[in-house]
Amino acid sequence: MCIRDRYRGRLEIEPKDVKPSDYPKPKTGLIKISEIEPNMISVDTVGVIQRLSPTSEFTRPDGSHGRVCNATMVDESGEIRVVFWDDQVELAERLSEGDTIKVEGGYTKVGLREAPELHIGKLTRVTVNPDIEVKVEISPQPQEISAKIKDLKPDMRSVNIEGRVVSVSDVREFTRKDGSSGRMISFTIADDTAGVRVAAWGDHAETLSGISEGDTLKIRRAYTRTGLQGEVEVHLGRFTEVELNPAEIEIPDVKLDVKPKATSVTRKSISELENNQTVEVRATLVQLYQKKPVYEACPKCAKKVEKVDEEWTCKNCGPVEAPVIRYMFSGVLDDGTGAIRANFMGDAAQKLLSMTPEKAYELIRKSSNQIEPLKLKAPEVEGKEIVATARVTYNEFTKLLELNIIDIREPTPEEESKILMSKLNKRK
Repeated sequence: MCIRDRYRGRLEIEPKDVKPSDYPKPKTGLIKISEIEPNMISVDTVGVIQRLSPTSEFTRPDGSHGRVCNATMVDESGEIRVVFWDDQVELAERLSEGDTIKVEGGYTKVGLREAPELHIGKLTRVTVNPDIEVKVEISPQPQEISAKIKDLKPDMRSVNIEGRVVSVSDVREFTRKDGSSGRMISFTIADDTAGVRVAAWGDHAETLSGISEGDTLKIRRAYTRTGLQGEVEVHLGRFTEVELNPAEIEIPDVKLDVKPKATSVTRKSISELENNQTVEVRATLVQLYQKKPVYEACPKCAKKVEKVDEEWTCKNCGPVEAPVIRYMFSGVLDDGTGAIRANFMGDAAQKLLSMTPEKAYELIRKSSNQIEPLKLKAPEVEGKEIVATARVTYNEFTKLLELNIIDIREPTPEEESKILMSKLNKRK
């Protein structure tokens, strides 16, 4: 049977000269990870989260901002890298190692080392811990490590710490894509050596919702990540156990103004950078991208807000009485071994431009020119050499490494001579 349309197109049903055996059968239902191939447009599968990476923020070529979070998912047939985009990143940030997820309508691309990646986009449906058994052995928990807070480093697993609560943020409620609700709480604990931020989701958030300053905590089998400002954070996962005010531990009184400190970082050249490192780079800012450098943000979650019917609204938190102004802009750093895109936010952006985000926002309003602040400051900062502390991220859109700048300072002769002498001594 043949069908024609008015545009001279032709559709032939069951043509005689085509053999169905020449074409692969479409995969339906849940498929195993080993069956996933690159460039599939709709994938339904289920697996267990084995590893989670920190969320990265990036700027697209059109100037819009995006977020991405990577995870490793396994089943009995293999493992695959899972990439969560934009709004779906919120879900990824609430996952813990050991959670089972069911993915419906994902799509795949060719990733690192030519392996397929499973991407979670806006139309993908993800169900956390569905009533489906995945017969896979989770990697055995590493040997537990008991540590003082000052000794914590990024990417530690199964770490045990004790501390006293010195500050608590309000419990934040949120609504998931499937309509269910959840809760998240963060707080800072300290011992006699340092302080650290702790993040808790789900059941842990419920259990700890009543904590207050002065409470003591004994935390077992937590894991650590690098925070947005380069500091170590402690996260409570599926295997974490928390004891509130246990009788057998004694935590000395600590100063209530104690704050988490940034971790020590290693100086590296741009050519040596690898994904998910926190590093120090000495380089020249050779270019500022001329895009709008500020945005209206939610004061609670820092996400971009929109004005609807003369009212500001955050997709995550709802109505916002008054947004805060935040920096986000990019440039290019070059140290002679290579060049890399650098994303400036927060205090680092303000240090670079020597201008508050509120003043930049006012300049834009008065001039009616979205790039006026960067146009004004570019002659001062382009060509300037800086020492940047940054997190290395992999931009899924450009397939290139980028730097999310945490802090900047000017290099000093004394510091640079010490670093040079240290390198020379290591070569002897």
